[in-house]
Amino acid sequence: MGEWKEMWGMRNRIAHGYALTDGRLLRTTAERDVPTLLTRLAAELT
Repeated sequence: MGEWKEMWGMRNRIAHGYALTDGRLLRTTAERDVPTLLTRLAAELT
């Protein structure tokens, strides 16, 4: 549950304060965490 809460929190920061969002943080998250997330989601859906 903790990971989902973190993802939701990032979504809220982006949606409600986009101008204040650090692009480097978004890029790092996308490069580091999104591939793992996609793999885990695909495993859950099969």
